[in-house]
Amino acid sequence: MTGDPPMMKAVPNNIQAVASDLTFVDFTGVEKYAKTHPRAARYLASIKSLKEMSNIDKDALKNLCTRTNVSLEKANGQLVVQDRDVMGFLEVLDRRRYEVELVKNLPEQFRAPSRQKIGN
Repeated sequence: MTGDPPMMKAVPNNIQAVASDLTFVDFTGVEKYAKTHPRAARYLASIKSLKEMSNIDKDALKNLCTRTNVSLEKANGQLVVQDRDVMGFLEVLDRRRYEVELVKNLPEQFRAPSRQKIGN
């Protein structure tokens, strides 16, 4: 990986940190993808910096992924991200992919270019 940006070199350490908090997710495919995609590596670094990763609820994560069209499978007791949905999964974890329902029975899914928390 010589010549790679520092964020690309940090992928294995960032994966290890995130995976230690989310033991119910298999990050093998995510790590493989992030090692060769700078935006994925940046999102992973951002996710690692979130302090409440260990508080993520498995069912809430599965539900948000389903509602925002991120495919997950289950294997060996863990959630596995489909290769085509790695970026979507990282967007969910980084609070960049979300759903709102301001019109009753008409949920809308969005992708935010950045994340900025409002209020406390």
